[in-house]
Amino acid sequence: MQDVVSRVRVLQAPVDATDDALAEARGAISAVDEAAAGWVLTCTPAMLRRKVRTLVDRLLGDRTVRRHARAMEDRAVTFTEAGDGMSWLSIYGPTADLHAAYHRLSATAKHMQKAERGGRTRDQLRTDLAAAWLKGDGTATAVTTKVFVTVPVQLLTGEAAPAEQAEIVGVGPIDPLTASQIFLDAGSFHRVITDPVKGVIVDMDRRTYRPTRAQRDWLILQHGTCSRDGCTRLALDADIDHDHPWADGGTTDIRRLRPLCPRDHRLRHRTRARYRTRPEERTVQVITPTGFRSSAPAPF
Repeated sequence: MQDVVSRVRVLQAPVDATDDALAEARGAISAVDEAAAGWVLTCTPAMLRRKVRTLVDRLLGDRTVRRHARAMEDRAVTFTEAGDGMSWLSIYGPTADLHAAYHRLSATAKHMQKAERGGRTRDQLRTDLAAAWLKGDGTATAVTTKVFVTVPVQLLTGEAAPAEQAEIVGVGPIDPLTASQIFLDAGSFHRVITDPVKGVIVDMDRRTYRPTRAQRDWLILQHGTCSRDGCTRLALDADIDHDHPWADGGTTDIRRLRPLCPRDHRLRHRTRARYRTRPEERTVQVITPTGFRSSAPAPF
């Protein structure tokens, strides 16, 4: 019923509406109320929602087009971590397009389910198909996995090394089975030597099977996220910024580079805010024109 009530609310007139507009809105709401009273006894909840939505759209008339145009401006794709190595990838867009995409997923999943006979569920198949299609599996533009192989320094010196948990840089730990699968799917490998006691990178091999942007890879692994205080955007999607601008004589030295998310990168170059790198921590402090100084958040 909450969906029905929220849908009817769009018929309400604005606060500054004329008397005629208020009367029209009251009449429309009454029409929906009267119709819904008859449907509620004969329809399933899904049918009731669909009937109310259709009636409201008809009563809105031309306003439906304007509302859809405004809603189209908000179309988006969002990613949300859910724990246990799982996440949500949500798409908000035109109903016709997304309904067609969902129908294709369902039809393909149904066909595959018949062939598997007792394997994955329909929802599991839809999920696997959507991920495979978006990653481009089997195409020339498929996502290429890049794996960082962490080597504890004790292993190189012959000492016993403690068990370590694999993780996606900037996101968090993943289970051993998933890590093994990613490793098998990878197209290139990067050897990283770490000190597990201090948790710092000791060395990084720049020789890989495929040509890589070694400096960027180093920064992604070192930071995980945007280096600005408090920013959690992934370094994987960040811009690499010179702490001393290249145009002013700065060098492309690993010690003078830091990942900044696109938003912070723009603010750093287009505003009077100063982005100062802390040499000992490699984090970035923001100093505003008014003198405010950001502080690095606690590690946990």
